[in-house]
This record gives sequence, C-alpha cells and structure tokens, in this order.
Amino acid sequence: MKKLLLNLIIILILSIKIFSLPSINGISENSDPVGQYEKFELTINLTANYTNPYNPDTLTNGIDLWTIFTSPSGVTKRVNGFYMDTNNDGTGDSWKIRFAAGEIGQWNYVVYVKDNSGQVNSSSYTFQIITSGNKGFIRRSQINPRYFAYENGGSFWGIGHNNGWQYSNSYCPTCINNPTMATMASYGENVLSFWLNTPWRTPSEEQQRTPIENSTQGLGNYNQYSAKFIDDQIQTAEQYGIKLILQIWAHDNLRNGGCSGWSTGSWLKLGYSSLGAARDFFDDANSWEYQKKYLRYIIARWGYSRALLLWDFLVEANGTDGWCLDGSNIVETWLANMKNYFNENDPFSHPVTASLSGGWDSWGSDPKWQNGWNITGVSQIHSYEWKNDMAKVPRVIANDTQFMWNSNNQPNYIGEFGTSNSSNQPTDLHRAAWAGLCSGSSLEPMLWCDNGSYINMTTQMLQQQQYLSQFVFDIDFENKINQQKICSVSGYYCWAVGSSDYAICWIFNDAGQIQSGKQLTISSFLDNTYRVKFYNTWTGATVTETDKTTNAGQLIIDIPSVAYNDIACKIYLIVPTSTPTFTATVTATTTGSPEPTWTPTATPSFTQTISPTATLPYARENLEWIKVYPSIVDLRTKNKGIYFVNLTKNTLIQIFNLAGELVFQEYLKNTNGTYFLDLKELSKENIYIKEKYPFSSGIYIYIVSNENEIKYGKIAIIK
Repeated sequence: MKKLLLNLIIILILSIKIFSLPSINGISENSDPVGQYEKFELTINLTANYTNPYNPDTLTNGIDLWTIFTSPSGVTKRVNGFYMDTNNDGTGDSWKIRFAAGEIGQWNYVVYVKDNSGQVNSSSYTFQIITSGNKGFIRRSQINPRYFAYENGGSFWGIGHNNGWQYSNSYCPTCINNPTMATMASYGENVLSFWLNTPWRTPSEEQQRTPIENSTQGLGNYNQYSAKFIDDQIQTAEQYGIKLILQIWAHDNLRNGGCSGWSTGSWLKLGYSSLGAARDFFDDANSWEYQKKYLRYIIARWGYSRALLLWDFLVEANGTDGWCLDGSNIVETWLANMKNYFNENDPFSHPVTASLSGGWDSWGSDPKWQNGWNITGVSQIHSYEWKNDMAKVPRVIANDTQFMWNSNNQPNYIGEFGTSNSSNQPTDLHRAAWAGLCSGSSLEPMLWCDNGSYINMTTQMLQQQQYLSQFVFDIDFENKINQQKICSVSGYYCWAVGSSDYAICWIFNDAGQIQSGKQLTISSFLDNTYRVKFYNTWTGATVTETDKTTNAGQLIIDIPSVAYNDIACKIYLIVPTSTPTFTATVTATTTGSPEPTWTPTATPSFTQTISPTATLPYARENLEWIKVYPSIVDLRTKNKGIYFVNLTKNTLIQIFNLAGELVFQEYLKNTNGTYFLDLKELSKENIYIKEKYPFSSGIYIYIVSNENEIKYGKIAIIK
C-alpha cells in the first residue's frame, strides 16, 4: 500500500511539472516614448518547458513567443520573439521582441508564450510612438513601381557596393567594413550589400562570419557571435543612414561538387548537411521545416530595422547542386515557397529578390531569370559579360538594365558587376554607375568587392560615388522617371529615362573624349521650353546651362566638350503650360513678421512694401551671399542652433570636426533659401558619428555646396 501511494505521489509530481503552464514573470521596455521607425525592444522574463530555445514548434518540445501590437488606428501585427546572447559569450541568455512603426500615437501590445503544456498571455500594455526625422521602411513605390520609396513619402535611389562574403573586422580589419559606413555616408553612399555568412568559415576559425546554423554546432542551433555581428551592422547602418541588402543563402552554401565549372562548395560546413545531400536542400520536407524556423528567427531579430532594404534569398541560384543536378524548376518552387513565407511572416513587408550568376566574356551571356523576377518582385542580374573591357562594360550594364525594365514593371538592379583588373578602377565603377542610372536601374549597379583581385572601394572610387549622389539627390524618381527616352548622338552611345517633361541622360564615347560639334536628339516631350544642364560626371561641375524649345516633342541640343569620355545632363521644364499668377503686398516692421496677402491676377507681378530691416526668404541663384550665424553657438543659453541663409534652391550642408570626420549632413531640396540646424533636435538619419549626442564643445568646419560652388567656414559650439 505504501509503495502504491509513493508511486501515485511521484506520478502527481511529474504531472504537475510536465503540465504546469508557462509564465511571463516580467517585461521591460528599452524606451517609451519611441521615435517613428526606431527600435522598440521588449525583454521578456519567462518560465517555460522547452528543450531548444530556437525551436518554436511546441509539439516537439519547443517554445513559441510572440506579441500582438495594435496601432492607434486599430491595425494589428504579430511580431515573433527570439532567444539571443546579450553577454557576448556565445550562449543565449535573453528573450527579446523587436518592433518599429511609423504611425504616431498610443500603441497597445500583449505578449504571448506557449509551450507543450499550454499558452498564457500578459496584460495589455501601452507605449507612445512620437515624431522623428527617420524616413521609414523602403517599399516598392505605389506611384511608380519601377522604383523604391520611403513608406512615409519620398523617392529612394541607392548608391553603394557589394562586399559579398568578406570576413569580419576581428579577422580581417580591411574587409567587410572597408570602407566604414561612416566613410560611405560621407561620400554619398547609402547601400551596402553582403552575405549573411562566409560559407567556408567554421566557429573555430572565425565566429562572427561562420554560418549561423553550422555543422559544428548542429542543425537547429544558432551561432550567437554570427548573429551579433549582423546586429552590429544594422545598428551602425541605422546610425549613418545606410540601407542593407542582406543575402540569406549563397551558392557556395548549397553546393557540394555538383556544378561543373564551379568550386566544390561549402555544403559540409552548413548544419543542413546532416540531413543529406546539397541537392535535397530545396525539396526535402525536413529541410524546409528547419529552414522556416531559421527564417522566422532572422525576421524576428532583424526585420524591424529601417536599415533593411532587401532580403536577397539566394545569390546565384544556378551555382547550387539543386539547380545543376535537378534543374531550375526545383529551385523556383523553393523560391516561391520562400516568397510566400515572407509574405505571411514578415510583419514589416520588406522587398525581396534573388539572382543567377553573371556571364563571361561574350555578348548576351548574362543569364536572365524571368521566372525568378516574376516570383520575387524585384529583378536582379549579375553582369560580367565583358568584365575587363571598359568600352563594353557600360553597354552591357545598360542592355541588362533595359532588358529588366522592359520585362517587368518593378524595381530592377545589377546585383553584381566588376573587373578583376584593379587598374580599370575607378573607370569601371564610374561608367557602370552612370549607364545603370540613365537606363532605368532602381539602384546603382553594385560593384563586387572581395578584397582580392576585385578590390575594395578606394578614395578615388568613393569620390565618383559622391559626384553621382550630388547629381541624383534632387531627382523625383517616383514622379519623373517613368519611361525610356529615345535619344541619339552621332558616333556616341546615349541612354536616357524620364517623363513627358523631364529627362536624365548619359552620353558615352568609347573612342575618346566628348568633342564639340555634336548634338543630342531626344524625344517624347510635351511641347514647351526646357532647361538643359550638362554635368561633368568626373568632377561634379556644371558645364553649361541652356534653354531649348521642343519641336514636335523633340529637342536638339548642342553638346559641350569635356576632357573625358562621357557627360550627363538633366532636362526639365522651366515654363509650365498653365500656372496661376499672383501679386503680393508684403508689409513688415522690425517687431513683426512679414504677412503676405495673395491675389490672383491675369499677368505675373510682384510688389512689396517692406522696411530695410526685414526680408522675405527666397532661394538665391548662387552662394555668393551665403551667411552662417552665429559663429559661436552657446547651447547653455536659449540659442538652439545654426542659421544658414541665402542658400540656393538645392544645397548640400556638411559639418566636420577638426579630425576631418563628417558629423552632420543634410541635402536640402527646393529650399526657400534658409535652413535652421536645430542642435537640440537632430534626426539620427543626419548624424555621422557614434556618440549619443553628435556635437560636443569645440570648433567645426562647415561646407555648403551645390552643383557649381563650395563655400566653407568655421563655427564654435559650447555646451
């Protein structure tokens, strides 16, 4: 009897242990309020029954953690939680949920946790999202789906490069963060593309870049050093306004000798190798179940970030064993499954893409993946047709870009190109960039930089990026670039895109410098008068400006000579077909602000009555009369910042410390000639150094520039 009673007690104790519900013991928030598109992070203290914190399947002794967020307007989002290492010792120790949003106001959230014994939830909590200067997530434009735009408005055109598989800083200081994101931003770059891992590395060789799910630690276990490396890249990218293309799988991860002409590959370094052959990765049911858990993890950990531009599912799919041994259909079915999974499980709806490898030294050899483009919604080509022929590179880039433009009404870009002959730089980068821009690419062609024969970005190459960024910063891609323009120059190559009243054009002479006596013919305009501004792409200077009137929708324009092989121009309307006209009477005193009153009139006129001590702000024709004040900004007083007045319509403002580091940058578009830099209310998008508050006491150099001029001076800041 005693033995029976003892057994019953043991069974009862075990039953209580097995079937006790999980509990949420505490929730801490990183910030409340939080700015628009800033990270809102919850740390969850919980108790639950599970054997692997990276397994969300409760039927196999996993744990499922998630939060339901409700916006002020009533929209709900499910955001999954994840387990991570916060002590940087390689082992997990904390449960997190990461979120970001743009809707201002009071949000609500409830946290849920489920294990094999059941499900519980927290009380409902609130937090505030407040206005910030952040530009939001990047989407396919709703106005013009060929280009990207910020969720809260405005075009985005990316300028950057592809650092691919490069190693981490701790292993190779001149690799993945060379140049640093701070340096990238200072030269106008805003995109960095790279692989989530270096496929052939192991934890014993390099923790930060080993595959997160590697064969050493085993399938279903996630290397926390690798994950923290990506955390750090995202945090730095947000700080400097860099957008990231995160490439989830690369050909080398999924190849084990099955592709002729390729290396053996690194399949055996990946955790999935324990399930079988590399060719089975795409259609093995067990493999897909593990993949979904991994995808859930990376979305939960990094999907919140406004720095994430694109998820790149697979780099060069035709270099995987599945494609080489079993054909493209098996990979394309997997690609569709990936897209469906992200559609259903990425609450932040980031765009996605994938690619094939480039061609090799023959015309038309760059593969075109129409089925892949149809699935992902963002077209991508890797372009190596004539990688070392500088006369042919821009033609290949333009041909590939126009092919994608004509194939799909969606964003397109060259995901890789480059030359293995370093002496071809920066010519290779320069010509590809301008050819891509003016043939309709949504991003600058991404130069492949592997720190080997395909060299990393140099100062000379970055300078070319800056000239490109100055040219594009005022282009309204959403509204003004919606057609391929018909252009021609006798003896030269020409590419142009635009709309019925706007165009950007690049002219290239593969045989020598741009000579005088040539004419550009460009069509498909509304009949009117247009300003034509020629731009020296190698120096960033405006060459000439002239006004031309169309004849039957066509412009014929004299091209100025430059001592280079190429030149670009912008063509824009200067006389609207129908514009209301006004007369204004302005009265002001030294104690009041100007109060304009507007009355429509039949003819343009402007009269003003104003005292000598008051002025009405307007954009200047040049920077000759620029003023920056006060020269000493004492933030201990009521003075909050710096005034820049008498600016031109489009102006770039940069501020450097005495170490030469860029600490602030702002592009001003269509300004009224004045700008106030509020040092107490800075947007993080404009801050370029790591300190929490960018300006400490000291002397700073400001540079104010436009396409033609540069002005600079000194200011002092006292805190």
